[in-house]
Amino acid sequence: MSAVELSIDKFSALLDRLAVKGVSFDVFDTLLTRTFAKPTDLFIDLGQTLQDYGLISVAMAPGRFGRLRVIAENQARLARTDNEPNLAEIYTVLRERLRWNDEQCERAQQLEIELERRSFRPYAQAIEYVNLARSRSCKIAFVSDMYLPSAFIKDTLVKFGAAQESERLFVSCEHRVSKAHGGLFKKLEEHFQLPPLSILHVGDAEKGDWKVPRGLGFHTHRVRATQLGPIEKLHVPFSPELLGLPGHMAAASRNARLQVSNTVQSPQLGEVGASLLGPMMAAFALWTFVRAHDAGLERLYYVSRDGQVMRQIALAVQARVPRFKHIDCRYIYGSRIAWHHASLAELDARHLRWMMDPQPAINAKIFARRLGVDESVINDCLAAHGGSALVTQKSWKGQSAAQARKIFSDNQSALLAAAKADARRLTARKYFEQEGLFDDAPWGLVELGWSGSMLTSLCHALGRTEILPAFYFCQSHDDPDLPALVSLESFLMQPGGAQHHFAPHLRLPELIEALTAADHPTVLGYQEEPDGKIGPTLKSGTVPMWPADYLKSLRSGALAFVEALDDEALDRLENCTRGDLSSRFLATEFLSVFSRFVEKPDSALVTPFTQCVFSEDPADEHRRTFVQPVGLLRALKERVFTSDDLWPEGSLACSSGFVRALVTGGFGYASDHIIRQIKRRWMPFG
Repeated sequence: MSAVELSIDKFSALLDRLAVKGVSFDVFDTLLTRTFAKPTDLFIDLGQTLQDYGLISVAMAPGRFGRLRVIAENQARLARTDNEPNLAEIYTVLRERLRWNDEQCERAQQLEIELERRSFRPYAQAIEYVNLARSRSCKIAFVSDMYLPSAFIKDTLVKFGAAQESERLFVSCEHRVSKAHGGLFKKLEEHFQLPPLSILHVGDAEKGDWKVPRGLGFHTHRVRATQLGPIEKLHVPFSPELLGLPGHMAAASRNARLQVSNTVQSPQLGEVGASLLGPMMAAFALWTFVRAHDAGLERLYYVSRDGQVMRQIALAVQARVPRFKHIDCRYIYGSRIAWHHASLAELDARHLRWMMDPQPAINAKIFARRLGVDESVINDCLAAHGGSALVTQKSWKGQSAAQARKIFSDNQSALLAAAKADARRLTARKYFEQEGLFDDAPWGLVELGWSGSMLTSLCHALGRTEILPAFYFCQSHDDPDLPALVSLESFLMQPGGAQHHFAPHLRLPELIEALTAADHPTVLGYQEEPDGKIGPTLKSGTVPMWPADYLKSLRSGALAFVEALDDEALDRLENCTRGDLSSRFLATEFLSVFSRFVEKPDSALVTPFTQCVFSEDPADEHRRTFVQPVGLLRALKERVFTSDDLWPEGSLACSSGFVRALVTGGFGYASDHIIRQIKRRWMPFG
C-alpha cells in the first residue's frame, strides 16, 4: 500500500516538537503532482502536439520525439560543469537536431510549458502543511531541482494557494546548484538567515529531500504518499507501447488515491479502486459506449449485481463524454437463477446442465436452491425413486450425478409444479415488459460474464428473434446452447485468451467478482409488489460479500479515478477502445497489471480482503473468507494451500514475515529473516 501521510494534527505536533522558525517545501510530487506518472511521459504527448503544429515531421513518432527530448536534456546537462541546464539550453540542443529557427524553437518551448501547466494538480494535504506553518509565523520558502522557469512555477503555486507572492522560490536551473548536491539548501539557509536546526524541509525524494538536508543539519519530513503505489507502478512499463496512456492512468490513479485516502473507511480498498477497478471499468465503459453507438443502440441494460458498479462508472464516464449522453444506461435485476427460471418450461438438457453444474459442488440442497423449492421436495423425490443414498451425499459425482439427473428428468412435471414454474415465467415476462425489453427502442445488455448462459435463457424467455447485442467484461468460455442471434463481445478476457498465459494458476474470476460486488443480495426471481409493479425477489439471510463501508471505499476510489483522468488521456483511452487491435492491446495491459497484482500482492492492500466473504453456490455451503493469514502450523505442513483457497498468494502476503519466509524459502531462509529482524531492531546502523 502507498504511504499514509501525516495528519494535520500530527504535523502540527511535529512543528511544536522541533520549534523550527523556517519551513521549506519541495514543489513537484510534494505540493504538486502531475497527470503523468513520470516527467518523461509528458514528452510523448509533447511529440504529438508538436506534430499537430507542424513543428516535427509526421514521420517522427511521438514516442521517438520523447526519447529525443530526454537525450537533449542529458546533452545539455553534460555541456555544463554544474549539470543544471535550463529549458532554453535544452531546446538549443533540440533546435540543432531538428533544424528549427528561433520562432519555431520558442514556440516548441511554450508548448511544453503549456502541457506542464495543464498537467499540474495540487496535493491538498501538503498545501495544508504550508498554511499551518505560515499560521505559526514560520518563514516559508520553496525549492525545486527543475529546468522550468521559476516565474512559471511560482505562478502555479500561487494559483493553487500554496505560495504567496512575497515568498521565495529557489530553482536549480537558475541558481545553478541543486538540492541533490546541497547547494540549494545553502541558498535557503542564507535566505532565512537561520541555522539549519531552526529549519524544517518537507519533500518527497529520498536523497534530495531527506538524506542531503539531514546531512547538512536540517530537520526533515518526507512526503511519501505522492509516490506511485504498488499497482500504479505496474502500469508504467506499458507507457511507450500505448503512447503514454498507461502513464496517464497511473497518475490519475495516484491523484484519485490521494483524494480519497482520508475520506474512506478503508484507504487500502480506496487504492485498489483507484488503481485497478477504476481504470479497467472506465476503459470497459468507453469500449461499450463506442460499440453501442456504432450499433445504433439507444439503451444499455446493466445486469445486477456486477452491473451496479459498472453502471456507476459508466455514468461517471458518460458525464465527461457528451457524445455518449444519448445512451440510456439502465439497471436491470437479473441473475443466472432468475433468468434460467424465466425460461424454465421443462427440465431439458439445457436446464439440467446448469442445475447440475458442480461449481463448486452439486447435492440435494444445492439442487433444491437452484430449482427454487424446499429441500424436502428433492429429498422425497430422490427417496421415492431409488435415490435414497443421494439425499445425504455431500457431492454427486459420476454415477451418482447421472442417477440424480435421470430421476429429475423422469419426474419433471411434479418438480416444475412444486417450483411454480409457470407462474415464475409469467411474472418474469411482466418484469421484462415493465423494464422496456419489448419496446421498439434498440437496446443491448452489459454483464460481467462468463459463458453467456444467462443470455441463452433471456432469449428463450423473451422469445427473441432479432439480434441481441451483449457486452461482457469477461468471457471465459462459450455456452453450447447460446443462440446464433446473440452478438456477444467481451473486453478483458476471451475464451482461450491471454489470461491463460498471464495467469494460468490464478483465480482471477473470483477476484473480479469480489471487486464488482453489489450492495444487495442475489436476485432469485420476481414478485408483484403492493403498488402493482414487479420487483426483484432478493435472497435473504446471507451475509453481504463486503461490509458496507468497505464496498463504499472501493467504489469511491474507482469513481475518483474517472474524475482524475485528464481530458487528453480520456480522449486517448476512447480512441484505444475504438479499434479491435488497440482495444485488445489495452485489455492485455490490464490483464498483465491485474495478474501481477494477484500473483505478488502488496500485503497492506490484501488485508481488507480478510473481510470479504465469498460463496460459489446458492445454498451457501461453501462460504469462505477471501484471504486468511497462514498460521505457523499450516505453514509447516507439506501442502500449505488447497483448492479451497480463493487467493493463496493474498493469504500468504497478509501472513507474518516469518511464515512468508518459511513458505517461500524454507527453514534456512526463515532463520535468516529472524536474524535480519533482530539486527534491524537492535543494530539499525550495524
